[in-house]
Amino acid sequence: MAEEAPSVVDPPERRRRAGRVAAHHRDTAITVAGSFAVQLVALISGVLVARLLGVENRGRAALLVLVALVIAQLGTLGLPLALTYWIARDPAVERPLVASLRRVFLGQIAVGAAIQCAVLYLVVGLGVAAFWIAGLVSVLAMPGLFAVQYSLALLQAQGRFRAFSAVRLLAPCVYSLGLVVVAVIGRGGLVAIMAIWVGSAALTGATGLILTLGRRPGASGREPESRAPGMRPMLSFGLRGFLGSISPLDAFQLDQAIVGLFVSPAALGVYVVGVGFANLPRFAAQSIGIVAYPHIAGKGGAAGVRRETWRFVALTLLVCGPIVAVLEIAMPTIVPLLFGHAFDAATGLARILLLAALLVGLRRVMSDCARGGGHPTLGTAAEVVATAALPVGAGLLAGDGARGVSWALVASGALGLAVLMVGFLATPDRPPPPPLPPPDGGPPPQAHPPPSLEDPAALVAFGHAGGGRGAASAGAGRAPDGNDRLDDGPGAS
Repeated sequence: MAEEAPSVVDPPERRRRAGRVAAHHRDTAITVAGSFAVQLVALISGVLVARLLGVENRGRAALLVLVALVIAQLGTLGLPLALTYWIARDPAVERPLVASLRRVFLGQIAVGAAIQCAVLYLVVGLGVAAFWIAGLVSVLAMPGLFAVQYSLALLQAQGRFRAFSAVRLLAPCVYSLGLVVVAVIGRGGLVAIMAIWVGSAALTGATGLILTLGRRPGASGREPESRAPGMRPMLSFGLRGFLGSISPLDAFQLDQAIVGLFVSPAALGVYVVGVGFANLPRFAAQSIGIVAYPHIAGKGGAAGVRRETWRFVALTLLVCGPIVAVLEIAMPTIVPLLFGHAFDAATGLARILLLAALLVGLRRVMSDCARGGGHPTLGTAAEVVATAALPVGAGLLAGDGARGVSWALVASGALGLAVLMVGFLATPDRPPPPPLPPPDGGPPPQAHPPPSLEDPAALVAFGHAGGGRGAASAGAGRAPDGNDRLDDGPGAS
């Protein structure tokens, strides 16, 4: 039998591969550094808010932010997540996709604001005047929160990770600056704090839309309108992958809702201080997922998704593990130094929440990788299990108050990660179905990698990921998708 000739890779191709790997490492470093900067600024704002409001009003502010963020996350229906996926696969469809979503975007804002008013009436009531007025002010954040999620989704799909990091950093910087001003003039009440948070959301959301929509995608010789997916496949992909792109810890803050509604607002005020420290490893993992999602989606579902996923998971453990270890040791010193002895109870909570953050971060990265490979339901299934386990565990540990909720969060994170790993290993490492062909019956479009990194001179947009914990996730936050988390303010550390 004749021997098979050894495969030879052309030097230019080898250089191109090395360049792509270096670009991915650079993008990851940029997003991780941006997350650390966001967390540092959010820590400053968290200290200021705690000292300006005290324990009781600190919890009230966190509850108002929680309501706004949950409604804004749910209200997108996963469309920013789908927007990132389709544009990363075929950048030429960006313009028709954005045009088709404009009316949907405005409708989502209107419906979200109406729902928020109804929820605030049920949750806040009319008992405390300042609490109710602050709640009405928080409704004005809705347009900015939606604008942020769509802006971040576009930047992520375009591969503009420097711009993405600048977007995430602007809101906490604006918010912290406003807090410094009210601290100096001595007018840092609950209504004033919420007004500053809403102002930072509105300013950076508007800036994000102007900058992302002002960019003109490269022209294509083919007709992108014929290749762009309709609203039905966009919604289908977004809804199937929506829960997988976020988590209760990242976006819905179910743990905070349980503490605030079933323990006490004062307990929530202490709890969110511990949450602020757990944000650091969570943001690092979220940043890795932000790069992993479009990177794998840009391959068009090529084989090797599993190998790439394990690489990103190992990187997450390598980055987040030491962060958690150092913070676990430093908590007894840091908490009283920054927040005072009134928040000493947050030390033990922070140590537990750091373990939960590591588990959620690993799950987040695996979910982003699976979704980029065309399997959005894997992360969603894991998230459903973890979400269902959280209130059950909190109920079983109800006697321990906020500490019981913290341990329930650890158990929920471990269970969700186990479900995702089992499903991921059971999924064949093969490409998903190709995109639908154009109406004329021509061949389906080829997937393209995300565009090269651009210099975001003067590029500042919004991506709230501060002390409250979201998309960014997808989310957004996640978001959105990142889904990236969009909260940074009163609900923060």
